[in-house]
Amino acid sequence: MKKFLSVAFGCLFLLAAHVSDAAEYSLKGKQIRGTPGKNAKLESSPVSIPKSVTIVRCQIHPADAGFWFQEQQGSIVRFDSCDKARNAKIPKGVWTVYPNLKTRVNEAGISIVLKD
Repeated sequence: MKKFLSVAFGCLFLLAAHVSDAAEYSLKGKQIRGTPGKNAKLESSPVSIPKSVTIVRCQIHPADAGFWFQEQQGSIVRFDSCDKARNAKIPKGVWTVYPNLKTRVNEAGISIVLKD
């Protein structure tokens, strides 16, 4: 019985270690309205994603705005809202994220968490 319990606990430990090894990536972006070519800004630091990942968390302000991911090679993935983006897959690549600006909104921000 002791041997069985040792093997069972060993398997549970390995399973827990495997589950906790899931990679997590965080992306943030901001858009500021201004005069195009003068002081309008898109801000986001590129994050390298080595394999396909899933959107697990999304926060955007203003809350009902859409957003887009832009890959370094030019691919764009758009979403109308965080609710529609949850559980969506993002392919490997070097990505940035930017919020849409709604009418009469001068600044928007987004924070995304991706997991493999």
